[in-house]
Amino acid sequence: MKRVYLIPILLFAQLMVGQNNVLNTWAFHEHQDTNFFLSLGSLDRTFQSSMNAGKWVDGTASKNDVGVFDLRDNELLTIAYSTPKSEIGFSTGMTSIHSRTLGPSEFNSLLRGIYVGDTLPLTNMMDIRSSIITHQLKFTKKSNHTIAQLIVSGHQINSYQKASLNGIIVKNGQTYEGHYTADAMRYNNQLLYQGSVEDQLQNSMSWGDSVRITSITRQPLMPSLDIRLVHRPTEFTQFQLFISGITPNRIVPMDFRSDSVNFVLEPSGIPTYQLFNEEKILELNNQYEYRRNKIKDNDTTQSINLIPYSAYLAYRVQIEPLLFLNFSGGVERYLDTEFFVANVLAERKYQNDLYVQVGISNYIYNQTIKPNLSAGIRAKISEKFTLMAYSSAATSIPYPNYNLIPRWTNRYHLNVTLQYQLL
Repeated sequence: MKRVYLIPILLFAQLMVGQNNVLNTWAFHEHQDTNFFLSLGSLDRTFQSSMNAGKWVDGTASKNDVGVFDLRDNELLTIAYSTPKSEIGFSTGMTSIHSRTLGPSEFNSLLRGIYVGDTLPLTNMMDIRSSIITHQLKFTKKSNHTIAQLIVSGHQINSYQKASLNGIIVKNGQTYEGHYTADAMRYNNQLLYQGSVEDQLQNSMSWGDSVRITSITRQPLMPSLDIRLVHRPTEFTQFQLFISGITPNRIVPMDFRSDSVNFVLEPSGIPTYQLFNEEKILELNNQYEYRRNKIKDNDTTQSINLIPYSAYLAYRVQIEPLLFLNFSGGVERYLDTEFFVANVLAERKYQNDLYVQVGISNYIYNQTIKPNLSAGIRAKISEKFTLMAYSSAATSIPYPNYNLIPRWTNRYHLNVTLQYQLL
């Protein structure tokens, strides 16, 4: 099977006994005693594409832009002190975001060699890589019918780099001529290893950043608020509202560089290649001319919101003593990427605190609607340990990694958390 690197999107919004809809850990705990809860190393990884995997191999794009998205939420530490009436917690983690956009003309020409009128306008080619470190204080008040939670967050920019092209490539017989500007906007120098703008636009989509000590010790904190409300009007029903990342745009200092690039080449061909690997777009194995001139290289500022935002509504109803239905929907926004989510999940409770969920997960991304099966489990594997796992793309679960998924799907998602009860 050909390798295909997808993208991602959907973060799920489900109600599995107060389960957190981003990192798949409990947002709060309900019990009759006082206890401490600890979890380490939770990972939520999603790859999503606006088109199916098979089209990346041998298909073409229609009128809509092609969007790809890679999201990794890494929880480094979460600890909570919980009583029957209240709870206070702390967590720290990092979110890596990678998005890439290609216009339909750019996709068809660069990947398939299909030129309309022998001219390719480069008007929509962009790649953004960013990571942010988040520290949270969580305050929860519990009553018989309502649970209210306020989360105060401080965010630190770990890295940010945006690459884009604007210009044209002209096919004249067997000769290709290119004239374009290559723009790079970066917050710091942590991602210089990505290379030039052209390199970043063709580097692998399989990317995740790492936490840097200098970011934690030197970068300022950007505040935001999260709000969670859970209301149970009856013994069998539950409503939940969750809003995360409430904060305005801010002016962020950036370094901007713009280069003018001109080339004339006679290649063996512009090959059809798989976008998300390390191969070059152009095989320069024949005569060519290449000139690159710096136009700008200066400090600037940009109004941007690097803090992820999400808003969800959910409803849970008990239809049998051990059977529940969950309905949820919401919106997620990461930098320039926004998508909508809708889920329907059936949940079955078994003995020894075992919960199993199955359902349908839908999302709207880049003007496309893509459904998939979803599945989740929460199991108490010992007196102290609880395992939680979830996938909004359950059809990809049988495959060991996302580059082996079948042609007809467009998403790979897996979330795993292990939580420890101290007392």
